Amino acid sequence: MASTRKISNATRAADPLKEVVKLETFKGKFAPAEFVEALSYKLVAQAQNTPRQFDPKPFIRNFEAAIDELLRLKRKVHNKIDDLEDQAEASDKLRRKKLIEINEAMQEAQTAFESLEARLGDVGKTAISIGEQLETIDKQRTRAAEAKDLIQYFIEFNVGNTARLAQVNAAGPEEEFKTATIVRRLNAVAKEVDLAGTEAAKSNIEDYSEKLEKQLLERFDEAYADGDKVTMNECAKALVEFNGGESCIRAYVNQHEFFMNQSNLDESEEHAGDEQSQDGAGGEDPVLARLCDEIRKTCKQEWNVIRAVFPNAQAVMQQFIQRIFAQSIQTHLETILRRGDEESTLSYLRVLAKAHSTILALANDLHKLDEDVVAGSSGKPVLTAIINRSFDDLFVPYIEGGKYIEAEQGCLSDVFAQHLTMFQEYAAQRARTPRGKVVSKPAPSSNSSSPTKASPTSAAGMMGNLMTTMNAMGQEVAQQIGLQAAPEPISPEDMGLPSVSLMLKLLQAHVEAMSRCRELAPPSEVAKNGTMLFNQLIETVGVKYLEVALDMMIEDLQYADVRQQPTFDQLPMVQVAQKILQLLQLHFQSSIIPGISSSPTAHRDMVVYKNGFMSTVEHRLNVLVQKQIDAIVSWLGTCLATQKKTDFRPKDEMSSNSMAVTLPCAQCTEFLEQTLERATSNLSGLNLEIFLTEIGTSFNSMLVEHLKKFVVTQAGGLILLKDVACYQQTIAMFKIPLLNERFDMLRELANLFVVKPETLKTVINESHLSRIELPLLQPFLSQRADWGKLAKLERDLFQPGATRGQPAANAGRRTVEPGF
Repeated sequence: MASTRKISNATRAADPLKEVVKLETFKGKFAPAEFVEALSYKLVAQAQNTPRQFDPKPFIRNFEAAIDELLRLKRKVHNKIDDLEDQAEASDKLRRKKLIEINEAMQEAQTAFESLEARLGDVGKTAISIGEQLETIDKQRTRAAEAKDLIQYFIEFNVGNTARLAQVNAAGPEEEFKTATIVRRLNAVAKEVDLAGTEAAKSNIEDYSEKLEKQLLERFDEAYADGDKVTMNECAKALVEFNGGESCIRAYVNQHEFFMNQSNLDESEEHAGDEQSQDGAGGEDPVLARLCDEIRKTCKQEWNVIRAVFPNAQAVMQQFIQRIFAQSIQTHLETILRRGDEESTLSYLRVLAKAHSTILALANDLHKLDEDVVAGSSGKPVLTAIINRSFDDLFVPYIEGGKYIEAEQGCLSDVFAQHLTMFQEYAAQRARTPRGKVVSKPAPSSNSSSPTKASPTSAAGMMGNLMTTMNAMGQEVAQQIGLQAAPEPISPEDMGLPSVSLMLKLLQAHVEAMSRCRELAPPSEVAKNGTMLFNQLIETVGVKYLEVALDMMIEDLQYADVRQQPTFDQLPMVQVAQKILQLLQLHFQSSIIPGISSSPTAHRDMVVYKNGFMSTVEHRLNVLVQKQIDAIVSWLGTCLATQKKTDFRPKDEMSSNSMAVTLPCAQCTEFLEQTLERATSNLSGLNLEIFLTEIGTSFNSMLVEHLKKFVVTQAGGLILLKDVACYQQTIAMFKIPLLNERFDMLRELANLFVVKPETLKTVINESHLSRIELPLLQPFLSQRADWGKLAKLERDLFQPGATRGQPAANAGRRTVEPGF
């Protein structure tokens, strides 16, 4: 803005129009207000100095002149723009023309370059062809020279002259390598030549070959003993060139310190292994663990030696590892498996599984050594095949062909049988005991010390059987008449009945078997073998043990003597069986599913099989609980049946006041308390509630029918009311609202025998009894001793058209009996 102001002041000194309206004025920043001010500043000054009225004409003429000058300047600028555009167009045409010329020149250069490249390619091909021809000629010349030398050596050997070749061999290590090559070729020529007169050459070549090989091996052995890797490498190269180096490799492996010391190690630790096997723990074998650690260390160190000595180091390492597996590991594995097999099948399987795990870890470490060290810059493992094959060869005799799973199933059968021996003996003793009789401990045989056993078909055998039968019958008669004490019954511990502790032992054995199955079985057979082992568990422990035990409990309840108070010996089996099913479900999820999850078909079948077994056990549990309920209810009915007709018809009122409860009531309440105590100890949750509800409901119905059987006097009603109150108090201990409601109604029914005749109708209409239809109350009212004297009341209540007195009294009235 300051620069513009400066220009404007300069223009005021000259002619405003010419100085202002020019091209430089519009360059840079242009201010229209200052431009107009510069054009009219003189006219403005004149107008200010003249006192006349403002005259716009001078301004108009000035601005018109400025406009004319601006138009002229515009035309000048447009003309200049047109000239510049013409010049730019001409320059662009020239540029395009030059680009076309340059492009044509580049194409010509490229064509020339391609032509030159093609010529150079032809020359290169010619040179390569010439080089190949020269190389072929050189090879032919070299081969001809070598053939000439071989022929000369062959002729010399034919006449028995080996001095020249011996001289070459003695020249140094490189010449020694050349000698090995010549002898190898001479052996090949001797095999091909079949001409008369060459027998001496063949014999001499063979003798010299043996001598050369022996010489190289002796030098190799001396260098190996001295630790001279350079000499070992020279001999190894010569022997590899001579015959592939097999003899050298065998000598190296056979004389290796690891294999020499291994036999001494096995002998020194054999006694320690025998002592460990006596423990029967079946844990990790320390000798095998130390052997594997020594193999890891030896292989890592030995690779550096083999790589420095042998030109075919990878092949030597393969043979070294194969020898380790085939000799050191296999020998020790056979030893520890033989010890385990001599001890037990379980010990054998434990040793086999632990050895498999230990050696598999060794194989994985050798694979890592192969990838990180042996493969080197190539990055391609070279020991994988030999390691896998050697590892598989170790365990094939013990695993394949179903040998492992057969041994595992046999071991499980032995373990299960060992734990279930007591139960099997009890089941056998039970089968020999008549149904309904107490199973007793088997008495020791009186003739068990007899050295001989008579044939059952002989006279002595038949007489012995007859005497045994007569003794048994005599003991039974003596027990019945009291001359001999009854045999001691078998306790639950002696029965070997299912228990949580025993089931844990059985499941632990099965968990161990499943772990071995996942370790030893091939991946493709894990699901099948796991299915077989789980089926064996269900069949042996579930069907033949748990279900059989439940059937025994049910049978005991079914054939129990109804004249005796029932016991609750079978009720604990409910809780035990439920916990066993929970353990089995947990075992299935944690141990079985991981092994069979890879096979959807096996998984589905196992779930169906397991659920079917559990449903069967739950059904037997329901039957067992129902049989227990039936036995309890039956005994309650037996107790009520001892109620005397005179219990509720005392001779005087004094005796009714002094009597607490009747004997049947005392027996029933005492038995119900025992039932509650045992049920609470063995049942819980909804099972306990259903169990007690079923007993309470049945007992309530029995009491309702019980009240219809006895005539009750006014004084006997007090006794009856005491009995019902005692029943109600005992049932209240069950803490079940439904039963409390039922026994509240029972107490209202008992009140019918106590209230006076004049208030009887009010009690029926206004108490809880108002919910019961009148015809259902008649059997109870008819048992009142004074009911025959209440004919008018009977007519009011039960004759057709009779009502309870209030219209709303029948609202919500039941149409069922009070006990339901």
